[in-house]
Amino acid sequence: MGRPAARLGDPTMHGSALLGAACTTVLIGGKPAWRITDQHTCSIPNAPPPACDGAPHGPGVTTPGPGATLTTIIGGKPAACLGDIVMEPHALVPLPPNNPIVQGEPTVLIG
Repeated sequence: MGRPAARLGDPTMHGSALLGAACTTVLIGGKPAWRITDQHTCSIPNAPPPACDGAPHGPGVTTPGPGATLTTIIGGKPAACLGDIVMEPHALVPLPPNNPIVQGEPTVLIG
C-alpha cells in the first residue's frame, strides 16, 4: 500500500512544517508537492549555550525513508511521502539530525 504524499507545510517530527522550495506546478490537496532532495528551512532552534549554539536546525535536504518508492516523479524529482526524512546536519541537542515527515495528504498515496 502507498504512503501519503508530502506537501509544502506538512509537519515533521521536530515540530516544524516543511518550508522551502517545493514543486509549485503540481498541487496535492491544494498545496505544492514536496519531493526528495527538496530543501527544508527548519526554524526550530538548537538548545542554547553552553549545550549548543542556539542556531536553527536548517537547512536540511529531504532523503528517502524506509520503504521509499522513487518511481513517482514530480517536476523531475521523486515524490516525497510520509516517513521520508529531512536530514538536518545542524540539528543538535536535544533533537537528532534525522527529521521524518509525519503527515501527508491521505487521499493521495505514493507507491
